[in-house]
Amino acid sequence: MGAERPLVKFGLTSSRALRQAARMPLVMCRAATVCVLTMLAGCASRPPQPVAVPAAVRPCFPTDDLTEEERQLNERLLLKALDSEALYTILSDIKPVSSGFERQEIVVATPDPTAIEAMRRVLATWHCDDDVQAGLQAFTRVYDGKRTFHAWVGRQRAVAALMRRQPTFFTALGLTPTLPVGETLLTIEVAEPAVRFRGYGWLFGYPDAAVDFFVDAAASQERTGTFVVRDFRSVPTFGNATNQFVWARPRGAVDSAAELAIEARARPVLERYRVLRARFIGEGKPGAVALVRDALRPGGAATSTTPAVTGRP
Repeated sequence: MGAERPLVKFGLTSSRALRQAARMPLVMCRAATVCVLTMLAGCASRPPQPVAVPAAVRPCFPTDDLTEEERQLNERLLLKALDSEALYTILSDIKPVSSGFERQEIVVATPDPTAIEAMRRVLATWHCDDDVQAGLQAFTRVYDGKRTFHAWVGRQRAVAALMRRQPTFFTALGLTPTLPVGETLLTIEVAEPAVRFRGYGWLFGYPDAAVDFFVDAAASQERTGTFVVRDFRSVPTFGNATNQFVWARPRGAVDSAAELAIEARARPVLERYRVLRARFIGEGKPGAVALVRDALRPGGAATSTTPAVTGRP
């Protein structure tokens, strides 16, 4: 109660104040009594103070609104993503965006949206602390009468940090750090080829030199009709040692400092995932959603060089 605080220096509480004040010297007694009366009057006239109510907390990778069939799809997709290069997006910020760990097609002439809608519903639950986001992206071009859709997952903060590092490129497209990841991907997808290649390269976490090489090689092939030979550099994932987190580089190139730095950052993420996977994945074990929630909780296993993700159970 407010009346207790001014009496602390007298060693009193409000319920014992008057009895103990009677045994004090006169001056102190008067002071204590005045304090008691003043504070009691203040309490009586003081309006009720509002009680702070915590803001609603968005759950991390929620599944409550999914059907049992969708939950099974969710577990399968999430484990597939974690076993691929998307690990370095979901449990790290090494790759601001990962795409293509799952694909769907529709026949343009006779489209059936059933599978697309199920995947969209599942990917819509892949969010945590307003950082992790996911969705399904439609590609502009149609091949053999079919349109392709790629599942993607991104880190809002990592994409925002990339935009701050490359402001001229992204701002020229009207892209700013506050935009949702899905809007950024849509803008990059419909851009002219050189812009599209560079945007995707940076979003996928490739080294600057690799992005430059790919853009220049594509332009050269467009001019001359001759394919530019190349080598490929991979960072291992759980699913494959090569060809998942992978970029092109000039034929005969040796590892650069930037490439070695990416691999060094990725190594502990993969090692930690192996430990988590053995603990969470398998018959009778909690599953992929529980793994991600555990890794993204405060103090969990997620590795980041930007401010830590504060996941919620």
